[in-house]
Amino acid sequence: MIKKFRKLSGFAIISLSFMMICGQAFASTNSNTGFNSSNKSKTNIDIDLNNESSNCEHVSNSSSITDSTGSNSSNSGSNPSIDTGNANLSGGFLTMSNENDASLNAASPSAVDPSTLNDTTGANSTNKAYAELEEMIRVDNSNAAWIMNSLQSGANTGSNSLNGNNGGSGENLTTGDTNTSVDVGNQTNKNQTNISNGTETPSVIAKNINTGANSYNKAGAESESRTNVENSNFAEIGNNVSVNSNTGGNSINNNNIVSAAEVSAAEMDPTTGNANVSVNIDNEANKNMTDITAGMVGTVKAANENTGYDSSNKARTEAENEINVSNSNVADSGVSNNVSVNSNTGDNSMNNNTASSSSLGLSTGAANTVVGVSNLLNSNSTTVNTGSAGDLTAKNDNTGANSTNIAKAESENETDVSNSNYAEVNNQIGVSANTGSNSVSNNNDGANNISTGNANTTIAVMNALNANETTVNSASPSSVSASNTTTGSGSYNEAKAESENSVNVENNNKAEVNNTVNVNSNTGGNSSSGNTGSSSISTGNANVTFGAATVSNLNNTGISN
Repeated sequence: MIKKFRKLSGFAIISLSFMMICGQAFASTNSNTGFNSSNKSKTNIDIDLNNESSNCEHVSNSSSITDSTGSNSSNSGSNPSIDTGNANLSGGFLTMSNENDASLNAASPSAVDPSTLNDTTGANSTNKAYAELEEMIRVDNSNAAWIMNSLQSGANTGSNSLNGNNGGSGENLTTGDTNTSVDVGNQTNKNQTNISNGTETPSVIAKNINTGANSYNKAGAESESRTNVENSNFAEIGNNVSVNSNTGGNSINNNNIVSAAEVSAAEMDPTTGNANVSVNIDNEANKNMTDITAGMVGTVKAANENTGYDSSNKARTEAENEINVSNSNVADSGVSNNVSVNSNTGDNSMNNNTASSSSLGLSTGAANTVVGVSNLLNSNSTTVNTGSAGDLTAKNDNTGANSTNIAKAESENETDVSNSNYAEVNNQIGVSANTGSNSVSNNNDGANNISTGNANTTIAVMNALNANETTVNSASPSSVSASNTTTGSGSYNEAKAESENSVNVENNNKAEVNNTVNVNSNTGGNSSSGNTGSSSISTGNANVTFGAATVSNLNNTGISN
């Protein structure tokens, strides 16, 4: 037995193999034991492979970042000018945890044929021959992950002021871009299991021959193979992202004798003064991939031959193959994504200035926001291939008169696959994109102009939850036969042959999804009032693109027998 346990951080690769050496025979024999002898011959091969992996991880990431070139002021001076640089912010979190990769190979070449034989034991003898091949393969993978990410960022080139200045040729204020990119990725709880218990098929043979009159003969040959795979995953993920991107909030107020006062947060130039935000969140959790190739047994034979007058003969063969795969995935309390974005180039003011005949211009840049959220949770892929078996034979031959002969051959193949998924997802997205809410008021002389940039918002949410894909290719034995031949007069003969094949696939899925998206996209809300001279307001476009797609509870099952 091999066990593997990892705690806190998990990446386990287990490879187990069992191989019989070619030419190594497993056999027991009693021969030439004589009259009235009692003979028992038994050969048993037992293969047991066990892999157990358990991972548990708690991750907490937290970050608060402020990136600013703004919040400058020039007051009570002459010929003031403010020109801010760009504020660039890029970062995020990546968590990769709890992965189990198990590869188990139990190869049993055909040279390893468990056999047992009682030969030439004489009259009145008691003879028992048993040959058994037992194989047990067990894989148990268990993962649990709790992940919490919290990220707050602020990028600012605005909130500048030119107030109360006197004289000079003009006041100029230009703000740079804010560029914010946030990426959060979580990949947790993955199990990959590959099992092969051989493509070469051994033979299991038990025989009693030449046992004589009045003998009691019992021959049993049995092949038993069990493969159990259990995958269990639990994940709880919380992502909280808050972004504040600002190039606006500037003021030019209460200045005297201004020939060309200007606030330019972009001058409609996309390379300056824009507030650009990109947020991407990708969650991938609870994935199981199981591939089983089961080479079935070759010949299973139990025989009593040449047992003589008044003998009692029982021959029985059994071949049993059982494969169980159980997948359980839970994202309870589940996966929560909370995204809040405030992108602003507006909220500027140009008020109470005394100017010459030159114009007073206020121009804002674009507010561009892109938010992407992807949740890929709870997927199971199971493939089972059982190769064709050989012949199952139970036979009593040449047993003589007055003999009692019972022959039974049984074949049973069962494959069970169970998939259970539960997912709870909560996406809360709030976006405010603003280039408006500007004011040009109570200015004296000149033309008073407001021009706002575009407010562009794109939001994409994708939930792919609870998918099961199961493929089972099951083969029956070539033949199952039980026979009594040449048993003589007065004999009692019973022969029974049975073959049973069953495949059971059960899928249970439950998903609870809540997508809440709030968007405020604004280029308006501007005011121009109380000015001496002409006024104009030109607003940009407010563009919102939104999509939320949820694909859940998909089962694809293919069975061939």
